[in-house]
Amino acid sequence: MTMITDKNPTLSEALQEFSIDRPEEIPWIIRLLENPQSPIALPGKISLYNHDCLHILLDRKVTSSDEAFVIGFTMGNDPNTKPWHLKVFKFFSLYLYPHPYRFTYQDFYHFGLGFKYGRSKRARFNQINFAQYKNVKIALLRQVLGIDESSLLKIKLIENANKHQYLMNFNKKKKQQLKLLRLKALKISSSIFAFCGGLILALNNSWSGYGFIFLACSSSQMLIASVLEKDKIMICYSGTLFTCVDLIGIYFWLFAR
Repeated sequence: MTMITDKNPTLSEALQEFSIDRPEEIPWIIRLLENPQSPIALPGKISLYNHDCLHILLDRKVTSSDEAFVIGFTMGNDPNTKPWHLKVFKFFSLYLYPHPYRFTYQDFYHFGLGFKYGRSKRARFNQINFAQYKNVKIALLRQVLGIDESSLLKIKLIENANKHQYLMNFNKKKKQQLKLLRLKALKISSSIFAFCGGLILALNNSWSGYGFIFLACSSSQMLIASVLEKDKIMICYSGTLFTCVDLIGIYFWLFAR
């Protein structure tokens, strides 16, 4: 690998040091979403050569957070990018991209910063033919394309200062969403058990007493959900229903006969 000693190399010189992947080495699922030749590529699609050029112009290395920033930049820079495009990309890059190309939740913090910075630029960077600038000095090319080096430095300072807080907030939000999902599951399950228990009782036959078991399952799940929500009224209601109605019903209908 050629070492570039010039602090302000040309684009071609910088690419000699930077470029690490050949097009055929990129996994097919990534090419499907990011390659301009793909019929279902997402907005912000860009050739590998131009993508590497943006890494250099945006002063980004080859870590996953740097990769996320550059992709965020190209998607933010494309006015055709819609919220659902971002959701599709995040899902694929988080769960379906192979290692080492797969992103983490923390990488999406850098993706968001890149997206915001790309939105602020009027030039459509994924439509630029960077090959025509291969002999232009990096500093001059940034000037021509409106990439301010002080802005790049400011973004890096923001990244270093806030990425830990972002991850903490994300984990907190994820736990809250998981809690809400559990509550919803408990309430749905409680409703199903209540329906089944009520139906069995309504049939009024020799095994109708087993309906109280379903009702006890329903009220107990309602009680757990109420405790998780810290709803005192529902705690009293479901607790009374469970202990004073369902358990007593189970005793007299199934054991005391």
